[in-house]
Amino acid sequence: MVRHPAFVFLYLFLLIPAAGFGQTTSLDIELARRELRNGNHAGALRRFRTIIEEDEGYIPEAHRHMARIFVDLGDDQQALRHFDRALNSGSFAIPEDRVRTYHELARQHLRMDRMFAYEQTMYALFEYNDEFTGAASMSRRANIEQVFIRQSLARALELYRLTPGPFAAAHYEFGMHLLRSGRDDSLQHLLFYLLDTYSLAIEYYRRIEPRYTFIDLYRFTDDIRQTRQINEFLDQRNVYWAIAYLGDAMYFYGGGGGASTRARELWQFVSRQAIAGDAAEYASRQLAADRPVNPGPPMR
Repeated sequence: MVRHPAFVFLYLFLLIPAAGFGQTTSLDIELARRELRNGNHAGALRRFRTIIEEDEGYIPEAHRHMARIFVDLGDDQQALRHFDRALNSGSFAIPEDRVRTYHELARQHLRMDRMFAYEQTMYALFEYNDEFTGAASMSRRANIEQVFIRQSLARALELYRLTPGPFAAAHYEFGMHLLRSGRDDSLQHLLFYLLDTYSLAIEYYRRIEPRYTFIDLYRFTDDIRQTRQINEFLDQRNVYWAIAYLGDAMYFYGGGGGASTRARELWQFVSRQAIAGDAAEYASRQLAADRPVNPGPPMR
């Protein structure tokens, strides 16, 4: 969640002359958002409608926020209508917000139990992720998966880094959906989620320790034990649950060979982390079972 600094009002005020009078400005959209943050749905809706009627800018953003209000109000059809208009009414001021809007629309379909629409919206979202669906992505994805299956998650982290972007949460949620649905492509989404998460964590730690060399997950976990920000980030990302679930995907859909071995390595790693809590207990049960749970425990 973005935290707006105290000087944001002054910053937005300084932008007004560039937009001119009679046009929608960044201050207009910020005032509408403020109404929303204060829980004034009616006031926020009025301001967002005015932005749309003026037809000068921030129209996708206005529709997106109106959709979110209608989600809160339980008006599913209005929410869908405004999400659709947000995605079809021009460019977002922040391009990544288009991806976030697709994700919010997908979640709305999921809440309404519209599974086909949910999956189609998620596939449309990932079309914006060049690392996952771009022209050169297929061979790279295959290489990442093979390094992971044949060697380890640590080796994949050592060789591959992902560009930070708005796709991580979507990878996790869609990976879990596919896992619970018994689909083998759950593996790649969960793997990309962990590559994204650990890439950020490793790079952050290297800012603190410029000479740091990543070796494996056990060592990295020990190295960051006293670094509160990284541990909080990993906790927010449910990283130990994600690793345990990746073990599930590997065991059942990894294609044989070393897949079951790799699954047990992942469960073993999670089971040994005291800070992993319930995820450690779950991983321990998977290890102890004659046949692990098939798969997809509920997402936290």
